[in-house]
Amino acid sequence: MGGLVEVKTFSNAAHTIPANSVSSQRVLWNGYFNEVWGTP
Repeated sequence: MGGLVEVKTFSNAAHTIPANSVSSQRVLWNGYFNEVWGTP
């Protein structure tokens, strides 16, 4: 929370071929729920 996160997904073990991915952040705090989807 409060900062940026960079997510990279690759389709090979050498990490040279980029792949599409979906990311989100879920926060449960004091009975409240919030989810934020990642943006390109």
